[in-house]
Amino acid sequence: MTALVLTVAVLVVGRRSVTHNSTSFMLIGFIGIVDTLGNVAFTMGLGTGAVAVVSTITALFSSVTVLLACLLLKERLVMHQVIGFLAVMLGVGIVSYFA
Repeated sequence: MTALVLTVAVLVVGRRSVTHNSTSFMLIGFIGIVDTLGNVAFTMGLGTGAVAVVSTITALFSSVTVLLACLLLKERLVMHQVIGFLAVMLGVGIVSYFA
């Protein structure tokens, strides 16, 4: 929904200043679909799973961003970042085990 609103806003307000092509619209549509699927998965997880586990896993969005940056953009992590990432993963495992 957010992607749709932003697309309409760009089309209405920024007609002259923004170049539009089909790839941009496809990317915006894809982002909107993935965002919606994420919200649906979160809601279903809250309804069927343990809230402690679902909310902990949901809080990992920043770790997913770091992981994607390493894989797709070839970013390098320094040692304290690797230790933090591993600590977060260990924490999720512990919360999931005891919940």
